[in-house]
Amino acid sequence: MRLRQRRGGEGASRHLLAALGLALAALAGLRPQVGHGAAWRPSGLSSSPVYALTADPSAPGVLYAALLPGGAVPSGLRKTVDSGRTWLETMRGLPRGFEPTALAIAPQDGRTVLVAGVDGLYRSTAAGASWTEVRVPLPPITALLIDREHPGTIIAGTELHGNFRSTDDGLTWFEANGGLLRDHYGTIPGAVALAQHPKNPQIIYMGANGFDGFYRSLDGGQTWQVANSGLPGRSVRGLVVDPGAPDTIYAVTEKGLARSTDAGATWQALETLPPIDPVAVQVEPGRTGTLDVAGTRGALYRSTNGGGSWVELPALPRPVRALAAWPGATTPMLAAAAGEGVWELSLFPTLPASPLPAGRDRQYFPQTGHNVSPTFYSFFMAMGGVERFGLPRTEEMEEDGLLVQWFQRGRLEYHPERKGTPYEVQISLIGERLLGPDRPPRAEPFESGENQRYFEETGHSVSYAFLRYFETRGGIDSFGYPITEELTENGRPVQYFQRARFEYVPENAGTRNEVQLGLIGDELLRQRGWLD
Repeated sequence: MRLRQRRGGEGASRHLLAALGLALAALAGLRPQVGHGAAWRPSGLSSSPVYALTADPSAPGVLYAALLPGGAVPSGLRKTVDSGRTWLETMRGLPRGFEPTALAIAPQDGRTVLVAGVDGLYRSTAAGASWTEVRVPLPPITALLIDREHPGTIIAGTELHGNFRSTDDGLTWFEANGGLLRDHYGTIPGAVALAQHPKNPQIIYMGANGFDGFYRSLDGGQTWQVANSGLPGRSVRGLVVDPGAPDTIYAVTEKGLARSTDAGATWQALETLPPIDPVAVQVEPGRTGTLDVAGTRGALYRSTNGGGSWVELPALPRPVRALAAWPGATTPMLAAAAGEGVWELSLFPTLPASPLPAGRDRQYFPQTGHNVSPTFYSFFMAMGGVERFGLPRTEEMEEDGLLVQWFQRGRLEYHPERKGTPYEVQISLIGERLLGPDRPPRAEPFESGENQRYFEETGHSVSYAFLRYFETRGGIDSFGYPITEELTENGRPVQYFQRARFEYVPENAGTRNEVQLGLIGDELLRQRGWLD
């Protein structure tokens, strides 16, 4: 069946406003900023109070969980090697009822692990399969760090008795308190959080509970200096470094979140974060400037601009005690110790992003929580904007070796080798991808006319309302060639093109909107599991 030719009679400006209004109205059901494929799922150890999580930096999907007593699973240490699908007891050689207080994994291969508890310090050279006691008397340890460049070098922090350092895998220890001043009670500040600079291993960061709050070492942890200029609060609960911006570090304090961009020399309070009493912060693997912050009562916020602005993610069961992140097989993963047990969230590119600063070359869409970036904005607007592409579903990102951005009705690609030409930005052939390899046979050629046009390039034709839409909305540059004849799907006529799918809407017959574009970008993103 061919579609009947229709004729519209409204002015161009009214057409555009009506089309944009219809497009946005059709999308109004989207939940703003929260969701978009984001869903926490339980990941084991339910009914157990997990209070710490540590991800193995050398083996994605390997995590250690520290359990408090009083839950369904006895206190101690558990390990997963399959991103939380199963958890193994790793207590061989540890005392019964062992309560971990600090854990560190060797960054090089993950086989060397240190764990401290109220019963002392233990070391494993078998990735936690068995443990041996480090028989050196030390005060209660509250933080551990294994040097990235020299794995035999270990720093142990003790909250009220200073820091200790070993250069022989923990066999012997020496005080490492140079620059740490005793208070009037004779107490020496020690680390409750430790982190190492990603590029310069001589720079070690230390968070303290009280005293001056934050210290750093420029000689591998042997001596320390106060570095808290601008730091809100004096109790640092957690530290995380952004590997993609080596001099950037985030600190969780009792007065909120702070950021340093000069390797800890000075600090700035991130006052844009809502008052959620932050308890943990993580930088998303492989995404510079993208971080997730959890509050003790379950709130979770995400920033994609280094804490400049935030969007809310689905809340967690309360209380939240810890976060951990690692690169997954297809997308990074975030785990949380919340309520009782462990929960996981896939950090899909469709998660909402922070708004870019207002400008003439960008636009933020709160309906999906994404920006049309300066790379694609001019092309986006020139080719029809929301009517052509729908709302943005991701930020610009690297995929298939190209800088791309996904929209509800398409994907845009940036081609730097064609900079300065009309083909610098192109529309991906996702109609081809959605249709798959099984194609209908070529149609019998015919001479094109006013209401029908045959395309020898693909052996298919476009007719009547579909042809009118095709020729008035950008033609081949926007949609590519037809790759099917008119079909019937879900009771309505449709037709596939290399870059789009046309859909006829009978109830809009005779109006500008009798033909609309299918949400094929969304369909492909759902196939990937990136959208609900």
